Amino acid sequence: MAENVLEMLKFAEETAREAGEILLSFHKIHARSYKGKGLQKELVTEADIASDSLIRERIKGEFPEHAIISEEDADYETGSEYKWVVDPLDGTYPFSYHHTNHWGVCIALCKNLVPLAGVVFAPERDELYEASIESASLCNGEHIHTSDITELKGTFIGFDTAIKTDSDVRLARNVWQHVWFTHAAGCASIPMCMAASGVIPGGYIATMLKPWDMAAAVIINQRAGNVVTNRNGQPWKLGDQSMVAANPVLHPQLLALFS
Repeated sequence: MAENVLEMLKFAEETAREAGEILLSFHKIHARSYKGKGLQKELVTEADIASDSLIRERIKGEFPEHAIISEEDADYETGSEYKWVVDPLDGTYPFSYHHTNHWGVCIALCKNLVPLAGVVFAPERDELYEASIESASLCNGEHIHTSDITELKGTFIGFDTAIKTDSDVRLARNVWQHVWFTHAAGCASIPMCMAASGVIPGGYIATMLKPWDMAAAVIINQRAGNVVTNRNGQPWKLGDQSMVAANPVLHPQLLALFS
């Protein structure tokens, strides 16, 4: 199959918008339930499932040979080097409890664990972020670029961490000693894109997320000028649970906070 990344990006954009309409139709009236047990218990809604079904159907119809991994269903493995990474509703808590409009659809295409294209659509904010290895990072069709600040002091970052280990506690202490404040919204992808656009100027740290939370935002950050690695400073790839994204000057400063 000839690789046409821009066509794949357009497909992801159209599919994300369609899924976003489904989410909006559920936004005011929907049923909540939970999956998992104990500390692993996660909120899921009818909207998650409906959005996931739509996205899977579209991918299988357009690219039947491609694999799919998604938050809401079992992996669809085909042996392909191309893998669609899907979060049909990132930000289920803000979507369900209406405390912020940070929720949306994430669709990424990876090849051999590396993101080729990604879309993050926030329907209630009416923001669609997109990028690919063959195109720039855009928000609603306008070019975006990361901030050009050079010091963490006096700025703020996106910070998504589960305080479960001593290293998490040490990281949180270091972060709060070096930045003005941190941002967390119960949704990773949209704040990650806000870091790509410079709205969150200091960058973004995530320590324990799933691939569908990050993959689309990774390519959007990269094409907007941010360096994106895991917590060990290695280039981010599918399977990494951590992500550090910032402009080339701030990125090593963020990595140093893990020490």
